[in-house]
Amino acid sequence: MITDDGCGMTFDELNDSFLKIGRNRRKHSNDITPNGRKVTGRKGLGKLAIFGVANEIEVQTVKNNLKNVFVMNLKDILNTDKEYLPQILIYNQNVDALNGTTIILRDIQRKSAFDIENLKESISKRFNFTDPNFYIELQKNGVEPQKITSTTKWEYIEPQFQWEFPKDDVSEDNYAINKGITGKIISTEKPLGEHQNGIFLYARGKLVNSNDFFGLKTTTSFAYNYFTGFINVDFIDDFEKDMVTTNRDGLTWENEELDSLRQWLQSQLFNIAREWRLKREESKTKEINETTGINLNNWVNTMPTKLRTEVNSLVNIIIKDEDIDETKTKSFLKGLKNIVPEYPYFHWRNLHPKIREVSAEYYERGDYYHAFLEAAKSYKNAVKDKSKSTEINDYKIMTNSFGSGKKLKVTSKYKYRPNGQSFSDDTLNGIEDAQMFLSQGIVKGGRNILSHEEISDLKISGLFTEKNCLDMLSILSHLYERLDDAEIN
Repeated sequence: MITDDGCGMTFDELNDSFLKIGRNRRKHSNDITPNGRKVTGRKGLGKLAIFGVANEIEVQTVKNNLKNVFVMNLKDILNTDKEYLPQILIYNQNVDALNGTTIILRDIQRKSAFDIENLKESISKRFNFTDPNFYIELQKNGVEPQKITSTTKWEYIEPQFQWEFPKDDVSEDNYAINKGITGKIISTEKPLGEHQNGIFLYARGKLVNSNDFFGLKTTTSFAYNYFTGFINVDFIDDFEKDMVTTNRDGLTWENEELDSLRQWLQSQLFNIAREWRLKREESKTKEINETTGINLNNWVNTMPTKLRTEVNSLVNIIIKDEDIDETKTKSFLKGLKNIVPEYPYFHWRNLHPKIREVSAEYYERGDYYHAFLEAAKSYKNAVKDKSKSTEINDYKIMTNSFGSGKKLKVTSKYKYRPNGQSFSDDTLNGIEDAQMFLSQGIVKGGRNILSHEEISDLKISGLFTEKNCLDMLSILSHLYERLDDAEIN
């Protein structure tokens, strides 16, 4: 049973309009309903589709407190040799009832079960009435009634970006405005199913072309798997010839103006696909920044030029690939960042914590000489503290603190081999002397404060490069680790 609370029909309207097949209502009566909506039908052929479902139809209608009821039977229609007359059950009966029409189907040919949720989704896309007060309610025995409104079709989609028309029309001749085209195309975060993706076209609120991409080669880009939309193209329903196919599911595209519409749709989708890639990359990058704490731009920009180029190419592949989900993207980038952290050359050296602490700030801003100098100062002060030296001269602090028989012994913890035998004195003394010589050299290289001009010249000339800095920091890191193990001799 189908019922509405519309205007209803009088007995004369039933005979002159509803029961007359092939009558063009738009020519013979007002093209606008009493509530201001353009009528959707053209020639009244749609009512015959009811006989594809049931063999008998009862129509009950009330208008201005007059009720009329009649029955049509398909078998009687097919078996009559003359004009078929419906069976009138009620004629102009006075009733205290609101206007409206009810259609009851009997002897239903198809009796298979149906999914009310699937039917709800299907009907929501079959019509595109924008009036917020218009709705359809589906009822099935034992199931909660389902309401279909102008917004129901969006319930099955999770929009990410959207383009509205005519606002976002990119055509130079303002085609959407000139043709009165309205609606929107949206993209989703996840790919859509075949019955969801594609653009639906409507004329006067009814579907005239199911989800389609209008000749675009959708296999060339994953982008089209993410697009759907609902576009109103009412102007095509004003043509003298009906341009909708027999199954009412697509346009014939034979008209010159329809060809222009198809070209317009293709150009809009092509432009949207290009914008979508950029928007998706921006969104993906922003979400990665928020959920992983990885600021991609800041991270990559801390790398030397050659390494930055290589890492950037990997990052771009993973960000731009439409077929890689975000979980895998985040996992990949986290793993890559663990392998290549910020300022990778600095971190890859596995420097002593104290060396990293005092040198990082200078290194990260490219002041490589000061990065080394601060590390050397830190080491010198640590040696002086541990050896309890009162010496002022940096070089002499190292000379008096390290070496065979000096204040600090760096091999105290390592006198024995794994087999229990002791190392030879020559080996141990060699390590002690090495600590002294390397310490003397490192403080002598960074002992004197150079002028600002000389420090700048070191970097510009290449006499003290990033690599020189890292090499010196590595030596200092080694010496610091030995110092940590050292004991008072």
